[in-house]
Amino acid sequence: MKSVVQLKDGVTASKRPCDELIEFTRQHVVHYECPKSVDFVTDLPRLPTGKIQRRIVREPYWAEHEKSI
Repeated sequence: MKSVVQLKDGVTASKRPCDELIEFTRQHVVHYECPKSVDFVTDLPRLPTGKIQRRIVREPYWAEHEKSI
């Protein structure tokens, strides 16, 4: 499982926040729902209501697969 996280202004992506996020989820979520990797982005696509457009976020990760979720 992979997580895509939007960074706050002034925060840079590095190994430390990635490891901290994975460790945090291991303590609070069942193991099979924990991310194995994290991608940091500067902006996530949103609807006018502010809801994240998950389909658009998933597209690059499913581009090489015949079947998508």
